[in-house]
Amino acid sequence: MGKLIVFCAVLASAVSAWAHFPIYVDKTSADDGLLKVGWSPVQFSVLPDSSWQLVSGAADVYGVAVGLLAVHQHSAVLSASLLNTVEDNYLLSLGAIEGSNRNFGIGVGLFNMIERNYGVSVGLFNFEDGFGYRSDKEPWPMIPGVQIGFANLGGGVQVGVVNGGDNSAWLQLGLFNFNDEGWLQIGLMNFCMKSGIQIGLLNHNQSAAVPWLPLFNYSWGKERR
Repeated sequence: MGKLIVFCAVLASAVSAWAHFPIYVDKTSADDGLLKVGWSPVQFSVLPDSSWQLVSGAADVYGVAVGLLAVHQHSAVLSASLLNTVEDNYLLSLGAIEGSNRNFGIGVGLFNMIERNYGVSVGLFNFEDGFGYRSDKEPWPMIPGVQIGFANLGGGVQVGVVNGGDNSAWLQLGLFNFNDEGWLQIGLMNFCMKSGIQIGLLNHNQSAAVPWLPLFNYSWGKERR
């Protein structure tokens, strides 16, 4: 019975996380929470409902934000909850399910969903929206984030059993690596569509002179039709 309760709680949190993704807190509205403030050293939340928390979710927490079931905050230096949705994570974020718009620090959870990862995401499953693509108008457009987990989807540097990327995955280390266009894949089996260097037991590169090769393959060009 206890395991069933935990499973249902995690499932409900997952549904709530996807409903709030990408994470966004309107700073022009600060009518939730017990204390209506612009910033706070601490935040404490009881329920996913924002009215059951110490300060407004639109506040910047320059300290620790803790929730029994959920935290939904504009920004925090340290945060921890079963469902942890902090728009901007500056240092450390802990939770069973995590969601953020920008991660500048370290996010640790079973499931991590991040819009833009400039730091490190550690979990069973890591997902970066847009596969790590960033425009020149965004901060630090050339700094790759790091994903460490069983399965990673996104860009930057990926370390895991299964890694999936687009043209922003710089380095993939894993048993199975899938990439549209990248720089370097090292693993048991590597699959690439357009360009990149592959080192592994079996390598498939759609644009290479020989698409299937053991140990090493390479191409730098357009996908072959």
